Amino acid sequence: MIDLFLIKAETFLLVLVRILSFLAVAPFFGHRGFPMLMRTALALVLSFLVFPNVAAPSATSQSALDYAILVGKEVAVGLILGFISQFIFWGVRFGGQILSFLMGFSLVTTIAPDTREQISIIGTFQWLFAITVFLLLDGHFLLIEALVKSFQIVPLVEAKFSSRLVAHTAKLSAGVFVIAVQMSAPVLVTIFMTNISLAMLARMMPQMNVFIVGFPLTISIGFITMIIVTPVFIVLVQHLLGDLRESIAIILRLLGE
Repeated sequence: MIDLFLIKAETFLLVLVRILSFLAVAPFFGHRGFPMLMRTALALVLSFLVFPNVAAPSATSQSALDYAILVGKEVAVGLILGFISQFIFWGVRFGGQILSFLMGFSLVTTIAPDTREQISIIGTFQWLFAITVFLLLDGHFLLIEALVKSFQIVPLVEAKFSSRLVAHTAKLSAGVFVIAVQMSAPVLVTIFMTNISLAMLARMMPQMNVFIVGFPLTISIGFITMIIVTPVFIVLVQHLLGDLRESIAIILRLLGE
């Protein structure tokens, strides 16, 4: 009876560790604005709901060191899934950094509350807007659904960390730059055409001070373009959520192989 209780307790702790590790770094749930107490309570609730349907691990821990290794594997699974989910929002932030540089706001920064790093105000705005769209499109439920399914695809302590997993994760991280370019492309093209027009005006009217005219003009056109392409931004975030679902499915399959 005591042995059965210990096995159940060990299994529950492994489930809790994977869930808590995921929530610690996942979008929205891992933000510093999300209270730690609420995150822990959510992890406990999800663990109690998932635990009855999770099979006990085939590998048993003969010592504290063995069990620590098993816990480490579950932490790694949760962190990998959480970081994969963050790639979209890192791309959005990077796109905002590009826009800030193009519009002359590269020196106007603020401290990101989740990473404690300096980030441009436009990057912060785009990230907050993306999180809002993410929540409106039930992206947080998508993450919880993927987390619950992970216990079916990747049984406890059965995760495989292969070279294919590393290669695919590196490929997804490279996609951050693609997302950044997609987010900033409309404003980038508009500001580029504006600079070309100003250069032509400077050649035709040498007496005009292009620097005085160009700076406020670039900012104004940049903001107007951002407002105009807002529906496109929403559609792009929706498309990225579909890509996120596919990416998590691939990562889970690689972990379970």
